[in-house]
Amino acid sequence: MFSIVVPSTLFYKKQHFCLQYAVAVTSIDPLELLVHNTPNVRLAAAVTDTRAFKIDEYNNTAVVTVSSNNQVTFDEVLGYLKSFYLKQLQKSWEEIEKSMYQCFAKLFSAVSPQLKAFGLCAVYGVDVLIKGDGTPLIIGIDSLPTFPDKDVAFEVLNFVLRASVVASNCFTKMTVSGSD
Repeated sequence: MFSIVVPSTLFYKKQHFCLQYAVAVTSIDPLELLVHNTPNVRLAAAVTDTRAFKIDEYNNTAVVTVSSNNQVTFDEVLGYLKSFYLKQLQKSWEEIEKSMYQCFAKLFSAVSPQLKAFGLCAVYGVDVLIKGDGTPLIIGIDSLPTFPDKDVAFEVLNFVLRASVVASNCFTKMTVSGSD
């Protein structure tokens, strides 16, 4: 028997969601990361059915599988989180985002010796869940990130290909100290 334990996570309109951030490793020594601030949103095919389980929409204790092919933008998810969860948690999105960036720094610091060995400065997709208490949980890294739209893809890839300073507020630049 195989089972996966999924922590209590936040919902978007009764659906679990995952945020995939495009993270560019622009330098390995020192470790420098660029995180695009518009993640791709992936919605789960399972939604909470409050009628079947008589639970509050925001109490994520039961899940029922239902088909779902809805696409949603990050702005829609962020607005929803701010309206419901962040007020309850008494946290700002900026606090959650800062914590997420710290997780990215720890993750890439841990793998930087391997990246250095292969000289792998590239763009990665980092999949993140937001747990019920507002803390981020990295659940995966993809070597080919999914972008929310072609404009974001062009911004990220254009920057990486030019390898120049971005005169834009769409990236958060992080230099990670002590990456070795």
